[in-house]
Amino acid sequence: MRILNILIIISLLISLPITHSNSENSEDQEIYKYIIICPSTFEHNFKNLIKYKSNYITSKIITIEDIVSNKDFWVNGTYGDATNNSNGNPWIIDDLEVYQNFSLFNDTQAKIRNFIRFAYDIWETEYVLLGGDHEHLPSRRFYCYVSNWTNTVKIKPIQSAIISDHYFSALNGSWNNDCDLRFGEEKADSIAEEADFKSEIFIGRAPVNDKNDVNIFVHKVISYETTEKPKGVQLHQSYIQPSKIPDTTHVVENCAKWIPEHYQIERLYEQNGKVTKDQWINTFHNNEKFLFYQVGNGYNDELFSWYQLSWDGAQREIFSVLDVGELHNSFYPIHISISCQTSDFSENECLAEELLLTQRGGASACIGNTEVGCLNITDATKYSSEFFERIFYELFENETKNLARILQNAKEFFINRIFSENQYRWCFYELVLLGDPETPSLETRENINNDFKTFFVDDDYIFNQPGWNITHFSSIQSAIDKIDEFSTIIINPGTYIEHIIINKTLLIHGSDMNTTIITNKDNKKPILTLQCHSTTISNITIKNGLRSQNDYPESLLYIKEDCNGNHIENSKVTGKAAFGILLRDSIRNCIKNNVIEEAICGIGIINTMIGLLPTKVIVTCDNIVSNNLIQSNQNCGLYIEGSIHNYINLTLSH
Repeated sequence: MRILNILIIISLLISLPITHSNSENSEDQEIYKYIIICPSTFEHNFKNLIKYKSNYITSKIITIEDIVSNKDFWVNGTYGDATNNSNGNPWIIDDLEVYQNFSLFNDTQAKIRNFIRFAYDIWETEYVLLGGDHEHLPSRRFYCYVSNWTNTVKIKPIQSAIISDHYFSALNGSWNNDCDLRFGEEKADSIAEEADFKSEIFIGRAPVNDKNDVNIFVHKVISYETTEKPKGVQLHQSYIQPSKIPDTTHVVENCAKWIPEHYQIERLYEQNGKVTKDQWINTFHNNEKFLFYQVGNGYNDELFSWYQLSWDGAQREIFSVLDVGELHNSFYPIHISISCQTSDFSENECLAEELLLTQRGGASACIGNTEVGCLNITDATKYSSEFFERIFYELFENETKNLARILQNAKEFFINRIFSENQYRWCFYELVLLGDPETPSLETRENINNDFKTFFVDDDYIFNQPGWNITHFSSIQSAIDKIDEFSTIIINPGTYIEHIIINKTLLIHGSDMNTTIITNKDNKKPILTLQCHSTTISNITIKNGLRSQNDYPESLLYIKEDCNGNHIENSKVTGKAAFGILLRDSIRNCIKNNVIEEAICGIGIINTMIGLLPTKVIVTCDNIVSNNLIQSNQNCGLYIEGSIHNYINLTLSH
């Protein structure tokens, strides 16, 4: 730990806004080994992860709003890049402080890094989870130039501003000694070597965009950590060129040699024949592998991210963001991909993000490249392949425990080579962890805080019922209003005349679809409205019991704008309405195994938002409509307007 002037320490501790940790004795806690930085809107949803992690490591949440408003973390603040060692900042050597273009070093990225410097010095922080996608917690881009990069066809020069989270991990210096527009330049292009390759902090990112994403990420992290890891590894290989030169089988086999003999290795290699999308999807579904490694080409064009499974020269077989919704594995493995750009979280959802944030399958963490990979024109095992082999070495041979340590140790092994070949600098910059940095790769932990309660609703309950209005309720809405998020509601058989608004994440299960009925008393409003994320509703009937032919609601079940990741399953929606089920301007909802009947249109998926955000196209997308019986509707079974990337599978309509 570096030594600071005691008056500066006291000033910082007083001025920093702090949210309370869920650790025991948090009021006396002065050390936080694990920190989540997130927008305030995500804070509540990340608290379940903090509560869980606090059983194993001292933990805390800090909001980005608290960080950027604290002047101690500004460019001229105590930990800012314009403040040198003589003035109390141990991270900036005298005469290397920032002297011009101060706004470059006072953006959100710099303030986050300056806070992390403080956390490392004062709280002894080791792990930082960046709890937000690029637009919430922007990353720094590092400049790299390679004079003899190869695309396997010819050798050519290449340069890029590579998206990287290593800026938040290595805390010495400003990363921009000449104060120009390029961070991370080599010595030849600046006053001195700008990069700091040795990390003080281990970084991971949860590339989440809303509360639903946070809920999914937290669930997957806890699920992975508390589940016994299968002793299986899935390896994949495809050729980068139809000529099969260079030979990529060596890329995979160099990693395989570090896997212990008692692990079951499954190989899906193009060397042995075409690898199909269905084959790849099926490898996820048997839940017998804790690790996936994919080798082949990849691409991300801001809207469509994919990697290659095989390529015969005429046509590529690819696995893309559009295919992730077909995954339904219950164990969430670690996913590693050497493909180009498939971990570029700065663009619209890259493939790694989609694997991480899909609700019913995919991965719990992803390691991959944000830029194009590097290899030798005749030897695929050079450069990028060397880094990935070292990841396998750290995991299996060196028995490095935590995901971010595995990645960082693998990268730092190549520090000496960085100064002789810029390909190694390029590979070092582009490798990122989308996942929790502290997650132990092979250990199984106990979920001590798995204490979410179950509540019961029955229309026959009265005031003398044990647990009346505490655990047992006579109406569904009264239960929803009173209980905490992430709880379960069991609805006993009965007819409930209510207009229900769900505004928190819950599991709501009817005892029996045919006898658990929710009906309406007003034809102007939906019977059930979801104003929430990640809620599951199953085994109920939603029925319009009012028979007016001219006066009926727009929908019987309505998923409101920006309410994502909800599941409607094994239920019946019946009666007159413009739509039986309607969702607007929301993503990753699942409507599965239901009966929808007697409406004007059975299901409506509508996008009404038009335009662009700075980095995101506003769309209604990635919703799943699967195995529903849509029948006896007046005009159509399924109506989609202005929406893309939805999954429609075996839906019957007549």
